[in-house]
Parts: sequence; C-alpha cells; structure tokens
Amino acid sequence: MGKMVWVLMLALGCADVAAAACSPACDLNGDGLRATVQDYAVFLGAFGTKQGDAKFVAAADLDGNRSVTVADFGLLNKFCPLGGDEK
Repeated sequence: MGKMVWVLMLALGCADVAAAACSPACDLNGDGLRATVQDYAVFLGAFGTKQGDAKFVAAADLDGNRSVTVADFGLLNKFCPLGGDEK
C-alpha cells in the first residue's frame, strides 16, 4: 500500500484493522486475510530494501517512501496486529 492509503487511514482514524477500509493494507502476501505471520514474514524479507532491490516488496513499503524501514514496521505493528483469521 502506498503513502496515500496510510494517510487516509490515519485521517479516518482506522486504528481498528477489522474495519473493511483498513484491512487490505495489512495483507502483504495477498492471501485475503488480515495480518498473519505470513504477512510479517513478507515484511521481514523486504526489510532494509529499497525500490529496485531484488527483495523489495512494494506492499511492505507502508509509508510510500520507496524503502522498507523501521517506520514501515511501526505502521505494520500499529495498524496490522497479528490475528488475521478474518477476511
């Protein structure tokens, strides 16, 4: 998800990732579930990369700055807590 999605989520107060508008950003591996261990694994695999790197995953770049950093992890942890057995 890009920066605009997260800005919109913050503006709407989407702290509850169960809300339909919030959950798609948490699905980093595309399985249709909210944040699962697999989504966190995708994030960790991309951590420290930037656009153009072989392991860069755009979905893990949650703040849209073309790199996967600790700032993205903060967003993932805040808005996408584990427990993603719901669609």
